[in-house]
Amino acid sequence: MDYPQAIDYLYGLRQFGIRLGLDAITTLLSSLGNPHRSYPSILIAGTNGKGSTAAMLSSILCEAGYRVGLYSSPHLVNLEERIVIDQRQISPAEVAELAGHLKEVINDLMAKGKLSHCPTFFEVLTALAFIYFYQQRVDIAVLEVGLGGRYDATNVVEPLVSVITSVSKDHKEHLGSTVEQIAWEKAGIIKRRGRVVAACRSPIALRVLEKVCQHQGARLWQPKKEVSFHIRDMRIFPTFDLETKKEFYGSLRLGLAGEHQILNASTAVLAAELIREMGYAVPHHSVKAGLAKVRFPGRLEIVTQSPLLILDGAHNPEAMGWLRRFLRRYFPEGLNLIFAIMRNKEIEKVMRIILPLARRVILPRLKVDRGAEPANLLSLARKYQCHITAVDSVAEAMEMVSDRVEGEAVCATGSFYLVGEIKEILNST
Repeated sequence: MDYPQAIDYLYGLRQFGIRLGLDAITTLLSSLGNPHRSYPSILIAGTNGKGSTAAMLSSILCEAGYRVGLYSSPHLVNLEERIVIDQRQISPAEVAELAGHLKEVINDLMAKGKLSHCPTFFEVLTALAFIYFYQQRVDIAVLEVGLGGRYDATNVVEPLVSVITSVSKDHKEHLGSTVEQIAWEKAGIIKRRGRVVAACRSPIALRVLEKVCQHQGARLWQPKKEVSFHIRDMRIFPTFDLETKKEFYGSLRLGLAGEHQILNASTAVLAAELIREMGYAVPHHSVKAGLAKVRFPGRLEIVTQSPLLILDGAHNPEAMGWLRRFLRRYFPEGLNLIFAIMRNKEIEKVMRIILPLARRVILPRLKVDRGAEPANLLSLARKYQCHITAVDSVAEAMEMVSDRVEGEAVCATGSFYLVGEIKEILNST
């Protein structure tokens, strides 16, 4: 199997949609010799912030000298972005080799009746990551949950630490319509007598997590109780003093933009300290260097200077609120907005948060079928903005901002699919 065939095979699995449950991934991994059990893992769930927190913790552990596997989602342009070891993505050739092997194994399991249905895209990709990390002999893996937690394919590991960042409403069709229901799903990654770091600010969600920890005999640490910080400089990339109950880290600078990333950094540092208590060497300098060097595309990412173009994948009210806070601070007179979103999101709530900040809004049609129609968004957007244009493609939106808003800032947000399309355009020029 070559790389194009591997990509066709893996993307073809998307026809099976999202199928939450652990039976298929457990059967598949068992037939592969349970590669995920050959190295320790940290498992990170949450509505928002889990990817950034995973990237920070991975960066800290890399700076501590460990060979670290990072599994995250979604990817923006290339599938290889999801599977990284020591900041290096899996290669196309490695994807092709492992995908070919997995296809053979899955076909054999189905022929023998050991699998009742074909595993999903995410299940197969998770298995691919686990095999790759095993083959490459990682010292530790940092795993970002794909959706929810309890029945997510990543939740087959017994993590050193389970981390839950925020809990708010998103993916309601799969996880439930209330914060309490969603918290129960994310609490599924809490293991018997495990260590748990929970950064969620919702009292309702926190009560659920505390109840599950009590039932599981797990210990719970909360950044708001364990970590304090003082902001020194709130430029685009924050500088702040951070202190835990165990150590004063002094002045830290983040490689990710936005004030909200300080909470994610606090969560990552707290998790790193718990790992240190378990016998892993995570010195002071690795925390400082890891946070400074961390990169995670598509999260308040400045990709061009002329025009100043900011990409952010915010797509739910909580994440959009953080984006609004950032944009208000640095662009108080407004900016140009490229906005696209999936049909199943809380569209009106999200638009109400972000659109009033914009001088001008461009609504492009996305290539993905699940994208909301620009014409439908246009009718909703008129409530909040008068300078609005609907266009047929992201490429057309990019041409508009390049030609007509020179010297002004542009923010593209609402969907990681939008961010990915823009990155593809920028990469091709």
